[in-house]
Amino acid sequence: KSVAAAAQEIAGLVGGACGGVARISGELAGGAASLACCVSLPSLSEFLHGKGQPLPDKLPVGFVVWILGMLYCAFVFTYMPAAGLTLDSPTSMIFHAFFFLAMASFIKAATTEPGGVPDTAKWRTYGSPPPEAVAPDGSTRWCEKTGCYKPPRAHTCGMTDAVVLRMDHYCPWIANTVGWGNHKFFFQFLFYATAACGMFNVSVIQLLVQATLPALTKFLLVGAEGLAALLGAILGPFLLFHFWLLAKNSTTIEFVEKPGHRRRQERSGSGEEEGDKGEEASALPPPPSYDLGVYENFRSVLGENPLLWWAPVGAPAGDGVSFPTADAPSSGRAEDEDFLFAGSATAADGSHGGAVGSRPSGASAQGGGVVWTSSSEFVEDLSVGIGAVGRALSSSAGEASARLSS
Repeated sequence: KSVAAAAQEIAGLVGGACGGVARISGELAGGAASLACCVSLPSLSEFLHGKGQPLPDKLPVGFVVWILGMLYCAFVFTYMPAAGLTLDSPTSMIFHAFFFLAMASFIKAATTEPGGVPDTAKWRTYGSPPPEAVAPDGSTRWCEKTGCYKPPRAHTCGMTDAVVLRMDHYCPWIANTVGWGNHKFFFQFLFYATAACGMFNVSVIQLLVQATLPALTKFLLVGAEGLAALLGAILGPFLLFHFWLLAKNSTTIEFVEKPGHRRRQERSGSGEEEGDKGEEASALPPPPSYDLGVYENFRSVLGENPLLWWAPVGAPAGDGVSFPTADAPSSGRAEDEDFLFAGSATAADGSHGGAVGSRPSGASAQGGGVVWTSSSEFVEDLSVGIGAVGRALSSSAGEASARLSS
């Protein structure tokens, strides 16, 4: 009887497990369908079988999928039963939204082409560069490996030997170069994966502190918690760094290149003897700034429609070849700045001109307005303007108080 009872109990457990798996599969069908809507199956097949990369180069991609799969199984099959949660609970729905958006963004980042130079004679005729390839200082860049001119912000990827538009870096974890065409999906993957890991950490820690769990369940949750904490500690700073890059409309390559450019400028201006190299460095113009404001910077990467910034669909704004710069004069800017730097501005003490009306050192006038060459100059001028406004307000308040008292 004991053997028969044990066999019956085991059969009941197996049947319950099979029923639970079937129920979960049915509940997640909608999530899988939404994931398939974001991912192009031909692109995924091309990624798995081609793209000119050997299979070992794609092993990190499988490792990432395996890690995320382990966290998902730990959350659904260990944490949720221990916490008494169902699939339609708010905690489950939020976690599944983060997880499926992270997976969709990951697949899109890995399968979407980052963007390349058009394969036309316009770009591949040496000695006749297209206007889009000419830098503000009149220089051009010719790629010997691919035999084409490189547009601004484009670089040759050493892993794929291709010119990538607005190249950020090569990521082995997606086996693809992050560039103009897939930077949005890469950023979304960082965001949603970090959010999923954060939610996993908070939920599991809260359960471990508040509930008494079986030893095996506690062991599995502690191991998964350590893995999620490690993954979040890696992805979190990386997400913040790319958030800062997007807010500045910059790339990792441009972030690394600018300090070197400043060192060359400082070295050439310090009087050190460097021969032709010093003269050549002193003639280098400052790198162009693509910072158009936070909203426009995010719009250039995440797409023109802000309502779709969260979704792993769509394409970035522009053509990836030419980019507007902050150095170019814009209509209306001079008029907006006239109140700060008008020569007839009246200071709080009644004098004209002075600090408020004078042009800041290092700033250049364009079209009647002022363009700051560094953030420190802008902060200094802003503090002067705020001080003048404060003195004017206090003076007005004193006059009003004197009238009331009289």
